[in-house]
Amino acid sequence: MINQFINGRFPLKMIILVALSVLFILGLILLISGIKMNYKNKSAKFLSLILGIVLILTTILGALGVVLFGFNS
Repeated sequence: MINQFINGRFPLKMIILVALSVLFILGLILLISGIKMNYKNKSAKFLSLILGIVLILTTILGALGVVLFGFNS
């Protein structure tokens, strides 16, 4: 896998899946920070929770689309 990356033959599918996994981790961070936020900041807590949930669902659907339809270069 590292040899493919060095030679420039890294498949587009893997690049998209790595980017989606990073976005998934960011969505989890938003969700956890929204849960642990103070009760005084209700609008920020609500926004963080909603953005985290939307980001997680979007990345899951995007990853399924990449795996099922196989966007490959």
